[in-house]
Amino acid sequence: MRGKKIWELVVCDSSLSLQYTKYFPNNFINSITLKEAIASVSDQLGVPLPEKIRYFRSQMQTIITKACKELSIKPIPSKRCVSLLLWLEEGYLTIYTRHPGFQKGSKPFLALDDPFPRALPENLFGDRWAFVQLPYSAVRGEISSFNEKFAFGASLDLDLLGLEIDDNTLIPGLAVESSCAMPLAAWMNGLEVCASRNRHCSRTPVAIGWNLYSLYLCHIPENSCGYTRGRSMGSGQEG
Repeated sequence: MRGKKIWELVVCDSSLSLQYTKYFPNNFINSITLKEAIASVSDQLGVPLPEKIRYFRSQMQTIITKACKELSIKPIPSKRCVSLLLWLEEGYLTIYTRHPGFQKGSKPFLALDDPFPRALPENLFGDRWAFVQLPYSAVRGEISSFNEKFAFGASLDLDLLGLEIDDNTLIPGLAVESSCAMPLAAWMNGLEVCASRNRHCSRTPVAIGWNLYSLYLCHIPENSCGYTRGRSMGSGQEG
């Protein structure tokens, strides 16, 4: 469009059974237009408005937040937009790169800088933290069990991800033991935990990403740095 940017609204659900896109000129990007567009998704597809919407474009926070709140929808900034990112990656290969106005060298969809790290809030400490690992088959079993019972938290749709992993492959993770496991799980899930990293065990704390704007540091004792197979971490409950 003569070198001018165009914007695309991309909406989907977690299973990609609902998909909706719409293009807008650059000068039409505001909360009113977005509010009308979100409402039109409900009208055109015959589905109710959602209770919450996850989004990863932090630059659009003000517009998205205002539009959602006027529709009584809770806006959630999050990197956990897995289905949306998978769909966008597919579109990048099959649609966007073939568009006559496509600019080579465009930034990745989720190119976000880490915020300045802060100390982990006290209410998220737990009693003990440890690195753990489970066979991939056990991870699938845990996710299946989680989806069948009420619990705080979130899981990944492994079939949607299309992962080809041997059942015996060990999957690393981070486990938290707490005597207040239920509220701890609720707090963590509400903060949209998205990643954890550790390079040098106790010398460098684990960096845990939350939503789009927070990075917390957690020091794990040296004797917890070796991977432990299985979920059990001694007495008490797990979060």
